[in-house]
Amino acid sequence: MPDPKNTQQLLSGPDRRDIPWQVRVWPPILTFQQRYLVIVFGSIDFSDLRKNAVRDFTLQIKVQDVSGNWFPGEDTSDYEVPVSSPPRTYAEFFSAVYALPGEYRLAIALFDKNHRKVNILRNTVHVPEVKGNTLPDLTRGLPAIEFPSRIPGMDKNQPRVKDPGWSLAQGVENLPVSTARPLLIDLLLDFSEPDAMELPSHLSQAEKGLAAQFTYYTNVRTMMQVGSVLSHLQPARGCVRVSAADMSRMHVLLDRQEAGKLDWKQFEDSLYAVDLNRIDVATFGGQQRRSLFADRFLIELATNAASCEPGSEPPDHVVVLVSHHLRYPKHTPVSPIEPKECPRCRFIYLRLTYVLDEREDRYRDILKLLQPRSLQFSSPQDFRKALAVLTSDLSGPTKGFASN
Repeated sequence: MPDPKNTQQLLSGPDRRDIPWQVRVWPPILTFQQRYLVIVFGSIDFSDLRKNAVRDFTLQIKVQDVSGNWFPGEDTSDYEVPVSSPPRTYAEFFSAVYALPGEYRLAIALFDKNHRKVNILRNTVHVPEVKGNTLPDLTRGLPAIEFPSRIPGMDKNQPRVKDPGWSLAQGVENLPVSTARPLLIDLLLDFSEPDAMELPSHLSQAEKGLAAQFTYYTNVRTMMQVGSVLSHLQPARGCVRVSAADMSRMHVLLDRQEAGKLDWKQFEDSLYAVDLNRIDVATFGGQQRRSLFADRFLIELATNAASCEPGSEPPDHVVVLVSHHLRYPKHTPVSPIEPKECPRCRFIYLRLTYVLDEREDRYRDILKLLQPRSLQFSSPQDFRKALAVLTSDLSGPTKGFASN
């Protein structure tokens, strides 16, 4: 392990390049979790390392503010240099930081164990404000800089299709909901991949299965970010419960878990442990059963409105549904939820969609009699706007609820 004092001195000194290398800092990317991701990628030829008698090296990334103060944390990774390798074979390194809007300086250091050979590169990074920022206080109080605990490809034993990617950023977003009466918010995340995907006919069944799994886990990564933010809604009176289901496979993944007690890392691990093929074989034949499953689970959520405040009056109840869409084969019967089955509740449907996406969505059929509030988003920026509308809609008078 390198001496921290020596490393600090190196990072505080001038840039150096003892060994040829290539480093790129990508422009900040806004995530659905409303943190920017600044990715660092680089490579160095193994032959250049061996020419300089480097047998192993350490890569370290730290971040400063504009005044030169170091933020807590760092990313440090150790690499071994093989005794031999084919010509033009590179050691590649890959890292990132979560960042809030501001000005930063990344310090990227590469050095061998004894600091005989050292590379130091500083890169100034501007992280912009979100365009049309409708929630200026959303990230107030969150760490300005955070190093992900997990990066894509970290788990070498995991198939690429099941790579969970970047770990979630920590902290709780600022999402106050002004309520005069108790309010129960049930958040339901549908982790189904877009159902009945239109795939090229020449693909084998194995290839189609792999494509479906890739889409499923891509959806998982997005839903984890969206769900973690929505779970931080903060009603002045009331609470938030989180449920999750894979409607296409008729599988409940999480059932009305109190948001403040939900371990998102543990929940994420459980999603990647699911055997998608086994569930498909057990359930894929009964399309009507699948339709009834979604209908019944939504009714169960709508009618279970336990008070968040012991001894208080019955709460107003909102079910916030988040999904791509629910799609069944044509002519599959769907039973709309009757208003009498949701006497003191209402639905808000957040649909993750794409440009020119006009696919069938059976959630619209299931919820049509309840006249749900519908919000669509296709990007992190759109999601932020939807959050602003959602918090405004949940605040204030109890509009849309049946009277006592």
